Amino acid sequence: MDNEILNSAVQKLLELAGLECKIIKKKNDNKNRVVDNYLQIKTANSVVDFCIVIKSKFVPSQILLLKENLGGKENAVLVSDYISAPAKKILKENNINYIDTLGNVFIKAKDLFVFVEVNKTNRAVNKTVNRAFKTAGLKVIFQFLIEPECINLPYRQIAERTNVAIDTIGKVIKELLKEKYIVKADNKYYQFIDKKRLFEDWTANYSKNLKEKLKQKRYRFLDKETDFKTIALPENTYWGGAYAAEILTNYLNANSGIIYTGLDFQKLMKELRLLPDNNGNITVVEMFWTEDISTKTVNPMLVFADLTADKNQRHLETANLIYKDYVENNL
Repeated sequence: MDNEILNSAVQKLLELAGLECKIIKKKNDNKNRVVDNYLQIKTANSVVDFCIVIKSKFVPSQILLLKENLGGKENAVLVSDYISAPAKKILKENNINYIDTLGNVFIKAKDLFVFVEVNKTNRAVNKTVNRAFKTAGLKVIFQFLIEPECINLPYRQIAERTNVAIDTIGKVIKELLKEKYIVKADNKYYQFIDKKRLFEDWTANYSKNLKEKLKQKRYRFLDKETDFKTIALPENTYWGGAYAAEILTNYLNANSGIIYTGLDFQKLMKELRLLPDNNGNITVVEMFWTEDISTKTVNPMLVFADLTADKNQRHLETANLIYKDYVENNL
């Protein structure tokens, strides 16, 4: 799949920009696993080598992880089947080069500047979702991310933890093997080989394919002066979103946030003195995972996913801090 995407994108680059370019044999780059291949572009005055990062599709929530993985690498190019319009805007603002398979191109390097906008995106690709990243699969993957040893439990136990059908577990694991997120070691145990990419792809799909389908409702505190940090949450209920980010980093002064709960919403509303309000600053969302949590907040991976789905610049900066302090070393 990656080779097909790269070959199609390079062909479009040749057709629309008329540049002489070729794919260079992949080199070993153990320090930066995000690099998938290399591309050489020749101009009248120079030869420029680019490292290639391939994504089947790219949306704004992936920008922080892309920047983190590139680590300031110069002459890097994102190659994708689908790059959303907002994502292209953000990539340009961050001076990150991109090419897609329809011919949208932004490349800026020494002695070279190419910008082609064909004003269309590959919507068919955007609608195509790996089965592992649909609603039930995302629940399973999140459980694997926060509890890696869970992947080697009997399917029935995984199904109980994630509240999905047993046959879904087998389908998800099959897809993870196929896409090389995991391998089967010694023909017995599954082992993660690209947990970072799995987290990135889970994050990119979480809001649209799972969160939007969860039971949720907007509220506000009865007393508008209530400081969320003074609230004692009942069991099986945790802060998420910007509220959790403020607790984890002390970098935000959050004025909105999420409560994830396994309790009945009516019961929670009474206990926390909440009022239903379609414009309220608190979104209560049903829990979709099982975890022995001893903190006030949900897992930082989920906090990161919620923050990166937000266009608030301060939230994105905080997401970056959370990734570095809480997430990166667990991938």
